[in-house]
Amino acid sequence: MKNQQTMKRGALCAAPVGLAGSAGRMLAGAVALLLVSGAFGGRAWAIIGGEPDGNHHPNVGAVIFYDSAVGGVTCASGTLIHPRVLLTAGHVIDMIESGRVVLLGVSFEQEISPEDSRTWLEVSEIVGTFTGATASPRDIDIGAIILRRPVRKLTPEPLPAEGFLESLKNAGQLLAGAEGTRFTVVGYGMRVDWPPPEPSWWADECPQRNAAESGYLGLNVGWLFLNQNLAAGYGGTTTGDSGGPTFWTDPETGEEVLVSVSSWGDINCIAHGLAYRIDTAESLGFIQDVIDSLEQ
Repeated sequence: MKNQQTMKRGALCAAPVGLAGSAGRMLAGAVALLLVSGAFGGRAWAIIGGEPDGNHHPNVGAVIFYDSAVGGVTCASGTLIHPRVLLTAGHVIDMIESGRVVLLGVSFEQEISPEDSRTWLEVSEIVGTFTGATASPRDIDIGAIILRRPVRKLTPEPLPAEGFLESLKNAGQLLAGAEGTRFTVVGYGMRVDWPPPEPSWWADECPQRNAAESGYLGLNVGWLFLNQNLAAGYGGTTTGDSGGPTFWTDPETGEEVLVSVSSWGDINCIAHGLAYRIDTAESLGFIQDVIDSLEQ
């Protein structure tokens, strides 16, 4: 399914794409010489206001691209939900299909080295729907990357029950404010230099998987609205985190539940983030269709 529109942070949040293998190996060495460089002052690594994830979410991976506009390797993010399926954002798929980026592969390493493609997994197919990012209930931003071979060493993330977030809201477990509900966001996004806040791709550092906590702002039938205001004690997503997961944590058991994928936010990545819900009938149906297609 072809995506139809560009979006506020879509061109930023995702990055270049192509298949791993011979193309990835040929580009990997050359790309390292092309990475953006420069002098920087203070930095906040994306995820904004977060910390290196370590091995807390090993099934969250990087979608690795070559972007001629940037002149190097960039990435988006996603979550393994089946041994061969990485769930991501639809606008990530749109960037690949449009030829704006060349897909190199997928990696689940904590730190991604643009110079070493040995851990990059090959992709066999991509599919997704992206109709825009205005937070309208009618907008769609969901995609899937199908790996050529199953990932055996990682456990796929379980999917939420349909209407999971409504259930939380009806039970009074979705609250805004300083003492309100927090969600964990994970991804391989770019850095933000201060001041002023200015997102940019990496220079001499390697992208790594990071995690942060965002606050609850609101909910509609398609989108989860998150507060990532650093001054209020939150963190959040930025460019390159697109497609990465949002988790709700059960306050009693500590169990995390995957509820949405990172989509877009304010241009400087410092105020709010919007994530596309996957606990809806439409999203779960899309995912099931992808999984079913592998068994045919």
